[in-house]
Amino acid sequence: MTCEGRFIQRWFPRLIVCLMAGLLWLSCGQSGVSDDGDGFVQSLPKLPADQAILFEVGYVNGAWGYRCEGWYIDGSGRRYSYHYEHDDDPWRPENHEAITEQELLEKFSHGAEFLGVVDPAEVAASKALIPASAVGTMSDVARRCADFGTARYLAYVRDDSTLTYRTVLLYQHGDMAYRNLSVEARTLFDWLREVSDQRGEIPCPAPE
Repeated sequence: MTCEGRFIQRWFPRLIVCLMAGLLWLSCGQSGVSDDGDGFVQSLPKLPADQAILFEVGYVNGAWGYRCEGWYIDGSGRRYSYHYEHDDDPWRPENHEAITEQELLEKFSHGAEFLGVVDPAEVAASKALIPASAVGTMSDVARRCADFGTARYLAYVRDDSTLTYRTVLLYQHGDMAYRNLSVEARTLFDWLREVSDQRGEIPCPAPE
């Protein structure tokens, strides 16, 4: 591959993220609302400036013993991996719709390893896409594989009134696959794959 080709491959996805964030700010960031396409206006959630956890890519499979692993990006752009041992107790938050920060940090503490720091400009641009992703509609669910498990790409929104987090599904592939249909969610999904240097076809993909 030429130098020009390598430059485009490396930086084009990042430019797209920044462009999407700018367009989002111009279109609805000031008003805090989003049109869902059917004429219904939805309020966009506001992310706290000091939100501690922003993104997660995780994999779970219970077909051959408990397997839970993945990585996350914190509010400072630091990336950490986590990994459960087969005999560890499965992670079960009290309420999947309102997860406490302590519950998330307990999950991420298993086999924790520092992976590096993501470019701050990329993190800021990607964080700006979370509110619109949070109100995106979901595709139909498709049964794709058997015993593959589930891989999920997530963003998080912290509710300061309850000090809990809710997950924003961007993309799920595996035994049961579906995805967030918003353009912002797709941009974040592609960016998270680029951050972790994932290439090639997606196994057991969500419907397009």
